[in-house]
Amino acid sequence: MIKLEWIMLTTGMLTDQDTRTQRIAVTVWDGRVSPVFDTAQCVTLSDIAAGVAGARRDAPIPGDTLQHKIARLRALGVDLLVCGAISQPAAEWLAASGIRLISFVSGDVDEVIAAVAAQRITDPSFAMPGCGCRRQHGARRGRGCAGGGKGCGRDRGRH
Repeated sequence: MIKLEWIMLTTGMLTDQDTRTQRIAVTVWDGRVSPVFDTAQCVTLSDIAAGVAGARRDAPIPGDTLQHKIARLRALGVDLLVCGAISQPAAEWLAASGIRLISFVSGDVDEVIAAVAAQRITDPSFAMPGCGCRRQHGARRGRGCAGGGKGCGRDRGRH
């Protein structure tokens, strides 16, 4: 089984020295991050280079299975997916397909894209409500979540 951990942008996922353009996809519903990847039907795409987000465009991710959704993301050239909640199987399939993941994110899609480009997505203001962990998960790795481990399950390897 693949152990998935909260991805911190400071570990080299998107750095100022990275000159390669990276395509991000944010699941979207009504202008905000969709609350659950598994049921999302649309993503907003943006290419990020040198800390700057390019133009945005929406793309459908239809599919009757999670594998079809992930295949569509691969066909769109997505390097990084930002979403709300996500099931463990979907997160594992994304990792196996080479798509990086930042999950349990909430907020306005344009603000989230700007935060990814500026390497501020770990700011607590983007944490999904109800997560119980309004802090950077990467900084607390292995120490459990705030609130006694209730909420998102990040302290139990469920992401």
